[in-house]
Amino acid sequence: MGKEYLEMVVCIVKDEYPGLSSASTITAWHLLFLNNSRASSSPSFLNPLFSPRPFPAHATQGCRHCGKNYRGDRYFDPSLSSTYRELRCGQCVSFDCQKKTHQCLRDESEEGSRWVAREAADRFSFSPGGAAFPAFDLAFGCQRSASGHFRTPQADAVLGLAAGSAAPATEMFKQEKIPQPAFGICFGPPDRSGGEEVRAGAMTFGAVRVDHRESPMVYAADVRRGSQYAVRVEAVYFREGGGRKVRPERPRQKLHRINVDLKHLNEGSGLVLDSGTADTYLSTSLEEKFQAVFQKLVGQEWLEY
Repeated sequence: MGKEYLEMVVCIVKDEYPGLSSASTITAWHLLFLNNSRASSSPSFLNPLFSPRPFPAHATQGCRHCGKNYRGDRYFDPSLSSTYRELRCGQCVSFDCQKKTHQCLRDESEEGSRWVAREAADRFSFSPGGAAFPAFDLAFGCQRSASGHFRTPQADAVLGLAAGSAAPATEMFKQEKIPQPAFGICFGPPDRSGGEEVRAGAMTFGAVRVDHRESPMVYAADVRRGSQYAVRVEAVYFREGGGRKVRPERPRQKLHRINVDLKHLNEGSGLVLDSGTADTYLSTSLEEKFQAVFQKLVGQEWLEY
């Protein structure tokens, strides 16, 4: 993107895999990110919302009500990029053709938050200058206006991670930058020791790393029909004593199974893992038995908790 590339990186580690063609290798890229790193003067996905949308989007120069720039990070300025191009009707990837203006436009809203963007394409990399991380072509949304959590200072972009044709992992795979259209995210606990909350973690494109996990990897079949990831639920449990991790934090923590109609719970396209909303929604068929077990363990109803 002009002189500099998108960056979201503190450290990059690479693993080699057999390439898609003979006598070639492809790298899986592991990005370690920190959300209060020094903001660069270039357009950046340094602090993205990891949204299950099938496309990325970024606040663009001239965006209305997009909030203050994150830690001095500037809005994306297309005029500074020699490889930027706005997509027109007939070229739209994930957006819809607006016949009146011949632009590819999209209006996204969820839970009182909203953004409007036009679709464009450019050359991307997650490392400065593209030296460590390979550059690749990507269509994305140039946000023209935003509201709600899309204009908070905690994030300056939306990094779409759904299973769409314009998702970063999908595009990198098609352009033979990674061995498979896979990605992984691991968030560390927030650190407030310095008086300001700092969050860090690791993101992998092309593979899934397991060396930093505290519990074994568990796999589930993806039963989605669209771009959202969905699974079939086999059981629902409460863990007595709770905890912040999948692995029990104390010995002999008892599990309490909620007896529900799994056929009704999984009807349609399955249970969506992450729909992009701030809350978790469960079927009303769970309510009565959910409340009974919750009240038994906690001593009050869920809505009073």
